[in-house]
Amino acid sequence: MTKVSVITVAGGSRPAAISNVLHSWGRITYPNFDFTLVYSGLEDESDYPVLEELAGQHSYITKFERGGIGKSTFASTSRLWRKYGMSSTGDYIVFAMADEILANYDMLEIMLNTPKDKRTSVATFFLNPAQTAALSTINWIDNPKIIEDLPEFWTHLDFEAAPNTTRGGACVCHISGASREYWEWLGWHRDDEFGYLNLDQDIIIRENFMGRQVLDVCRCYHQWHGSGNAFVPDEHRLAPYIYTTEAQAKLLEPAERWKP
Repeated sequence: MTKVSVITVAGGSRPAAISNVLHSWGRITYPNFDFTLVYSGLEDESDYPVLEELAGQHSYITKFERGGIGKSTFASTSRLWRKYGMSSTGDYIVFAMADEILANYDMLEIMLNTPKDKRTSVATFFLNPAQTAALSTINWIDNPKIIEDLPEFWTHLDFEAAPNTTRGGACVCHISGASREYWEWLGWHRDDEFGYLNLDQDIIIRENFMGRQVLDVCRCYHQWHGSGNAFVPDEHRLAPYIYTTEAQAKLLEPAERWKP
């Protein structure tokens, strides 16, 4: 049976949301997976003990780690995914954020049944403040898709001013999986000092250059948390890379940054 490693990065002041996420992952039906929860290493570590306590409530969590990449106020999730993904032992590796409630508890089986030359993603549907608050009043843990019955789920506009009816066809993935062989072929995420772009946006750009697209196979629900820790300092606002060869897209050769 294929071993799966899940790497989830969390940080910030959202214990209720993270608790929901950890309960959600606790319902995963695939038996052969390990789960690494990474505290993202923000300068204000007041949330660390809270997250450590939450992690201790779930026996499926095999590792709880401090991020270990600097003390930046803007921790790079993609760098942490790279670090802990590369050191994991799974033959299939899933990278995940920590605000997303899973809609499909058989998600890992579905991912593993996708051709090995494909990267899989989980389409993210966004909740507004009222819908997120209502989670405590419904039994979503036994039937996550009842979240879609919450008032205005399909019509409210999210932070991108778009409704949930537009979700899918990923432009950024909050949860994504692929075989270790695929991640190694691709070169993993970039390891730039300040990170690069958001989540897997750089991965998508590199895949598109090589004629590949990530494949949505499941769905999840992103709990509202406002802007939270989304502030990006100026030193992190770097020009994008321009990939002109497959070797560059696989991070085997350096690529030039765009110059205005």
